[in-house]
Amino acid sequence: MLTENAEIDAIKKLQQGPDHYLLTEVAYPVVVNGKKYTDAKNPILNYEGSTYIPLAKIGELTGVNYKWNAGLKQVEIVSAPAASSDVSAPSDDSFKDFLEELEKSGNVYH
Repeated sequence: MLTENAEIDAIKKLQQGPDHYLLTEVAYPVVVNGKKYTDAKNPILNYEGSTYIPLAKIGELTGVNYKWNAGLKQVEIVSAPAASSDVSAPSDDSFKDFLEELEKSGNVYH
């Protein structure tokens, strides 16, 4: 059994090809709602300038729900409902704006 560092080193040594992708752990912090994301078992990775964040972890930090739709073979992401009727739900554009801002900074969320 490989240690976590040995696994990361082994992954880094893979040659890029049609079936392999070289992912590297990011060296920059990712902060969600003021909280720095850290999880050694589910690290944030980078591939050719794009940032890949585990969906389950982002869901936990933001309250966004997601599920796998086996029938349609797709991931479905739904914003959490508002806590009460006095509070309006975030606009559909707020998540789009967040993604556009990440892309502008060179860090694309996938």
